[in-house]
Amino acid sequence: MRTADAVGHDLKFACNECGKVATRVRVLEPGEIPGAQDDFWAGLTSDARRLCVEVDGLQAWTSKRSETAEEILSNWLAGDFHALRRENDMQTANRCFDCGKWYCADHTRSERIVYGAPAYDYYFASVCSRCYQCTVER
Repeated sequence: MRTADAVGHDLKFACNECGKVATRVRVLEPGEIPGAQDDFWAGLTSDARRLCVEVDGLQAWTSKRSETAEEILSNWLAGDFHALRRENDMQTANRCFDCGKWYCADHTRSERIVYGAPAYDYYFASVCSRCYQCTVER
């Protein structure tokens, strides 16, 4: 399920199981601070428009963008999640591509798999509530 505020360019993708927001995507205007920002980073603002993706209420990242809000969100609005996944799979970390649903952290099981030393090379293997497994690189 997706709800969108076309004026504020604020997209919310709800968990298929409980309805809680699993992923929130929005365009931040210059100087705007994401609500999920911690105290240190909240003091730092940007003079550029940014894409902000929050997964389970935690800020995944913001990135500087110069396009219009509609252009920045075009793949999100079109539902082209495969393109978003190819761009950066963290954007769709809470989406199960096997069943086509969104799940919050309460309805997925994740395991951190370390494959390099000293533990900075890792990925997450997550399993949705329907038991489909996906891999998300970090």
